[in-house]
Amino acid sequence: RVADAAYHMTAISQPPAEIHSAVSWWKKQIEGSGKVDVNTLSMFESELLELVMDNVIGHWFPQEPRRGQGHRSLTLDRMASRQDPILRKAASSVGCEDILFECFPKHLEQVGVF
Repeated sequence: RVADAAYHMTAISQPPAEIHSAVSWWKKQIEGSGKVDVNTLSMFESELLELVMDNVIGHWFPQEPRRGQGHRSLTLDRMASRQDPILRKAASSVGCEDILFECFPKHLEQVGVF
């Protein structure tokens, strides 16, 4: 498995399409709220991409899609007032952690993408 893990570490030197799609989705949701300026959005997107990539290194197995699934989820839970640590860190790094919940309609109790 060591050689297997090494393969997967180098196999994601470029973000897979799934990661780009997820990061883009979160950015678009925040952008649609109109609460964050373009520069902050761009920085958020870059930071989130980097954090997600760091999180999936060693846990991305294209030939075994069910393996490593716990590292492929970003969730925002309004009912429990929980923000995914990766989302919170990305938002905090650009100064918009306080508005994450405000970027989604109130009827969406839980949002999870990735």
